[in-house]
Amino acid sequence: MKIKQTRKNIFERMEFEMNPNAGHSYNELYDTYDSIEWYVDTKGKTKVFEWGHTVYSWSYNFFLPDKFDTFLIGYKYEDKFYSDTTAIEVTNVLTPDILEFYSIF
Repeated sequence: MKIKQTRKNIFERMEFEMNPNAGHSYNELYDTYDSIEWYVDTKGKTKVFEWGHTVYSWSYNFFLPDKFDTFLIGYKYEDKFYSDTTAIEVTNVLTPDILEFYSIF
């Protein structure tokens, strides 16, 4: 899994990407996995790969500041086959960028 930035402010979109190891193709996913799911700690999950449906990039907005672990978990025959973990941090720093209409009187 690849993340453009592992630290973002609340309400900012965090972008994720499924990126097979160098030298491997996306077609090998079909040979290796039945499905791949993306998890955020205990907050939820979504399928990013299964037969006939593949998501190569996705985004998520976090509304509370915290440190989270994100997981890509690959399954074969309903058994956990592979896991990739990336830690991210969501901050709550008020900046002009987050409001997009910040002005000083």
